Amino acid sequence: MGTLQYLLIFIGSLGLLILASKYFTEAAERIGLSLKLSPFMVGEVIVAVGTSLPELVSGIIASTAATRKSYSAMFWERTFPIFS
Repeated sequence: MGTLQYLLIFIGSLGLLILASKYFTEAAERIGLSLKLSPFMVGEVIVAVGTSLPELVSGIIASTAATRKSYSAMFWERTFPIFS
């Protein structure tokens, strides 16, 4: 692949990321309003969990494929930043 193709993929990926983040924040706001949560709680809980879940899933996949790391240790490593 040439440099131009990589540049187009990068620009397209960046555009999709911006679009997805817009929908994610709007959805988090709607969830928070329906649960009658304050905006602070929406930002701290819903968004924190939503952004940490991909790391948790990728950690589980990596641990089952490559190493025999304890699931509980991996779970607490991935979720501790949510509570800090």
